[in-house]
Amino acid sequence: MQFRYAFILLTIFAVACGDSARSEPANKRTATSTDATGAVQLGSVPAPILDGQDSGGGSFSLASLKGDVVVLVFIRGAFCGLCREQLKHLAATGTAFGNADVKVVGVTLDPPDVAKKTKEDLKLDFPLVTVNPATFRAWGLWDQGERWPHSAAFVLDAAGNVRSGRVATSAARAMSEAELLAIANSLSASR
Repeated sequence: MQFRYAFILLTIFAVACGDSARSEPANKRTATSTDATGAVQLGSVPAPILDGQDSGGGSFSLASLKGDVVVLVFIRGAFCGLCREQLKHLAATGTAFGNADVKVVGVTLDPPDVAKKTKEDLKLDFPLVTVNPATFRAWGLWDQGERWPHSAAFVLDAAGNVRSGRVATSAARAMSEAELLAIANSLSASR
């Protein structure tokens, strides 16, 4: 009986935090001009607009970070345990990103009060920005008919171009902090 209960809870957790499989290769799922799959394109293509409200209550615009190398981490919300773990790992690596002069920004659909609580609970030293669902769609992270958006990470160069990124179609597909830092470091060093 206990096994059945644990299995049911694990299944519910996987559905809530997991991603449906996608057939596109990771290198085709990228950001701004979108390709036929609706994914953002990587390379020398400007990032889609990203405006929202930061967890402190102020307004946020990605355009204000032009000139900086930026790591954007899109999360489903505070309910997603895997997303929370990724934010914690990013916070633990925060000094390394700061030393490389790289800005980290979390992006969520959570209302600002929930984002603020998440930021405080996880002791995040970077902004957690609330955006509307259209932003996730513009970045190719929420396909029509899907219940939840996908989580993802992108690295933008100082010109505001999406240079690298990956949609996390499963926990194993999420970009690690080491990958994000290595890419961001190389972009920061080439400025």
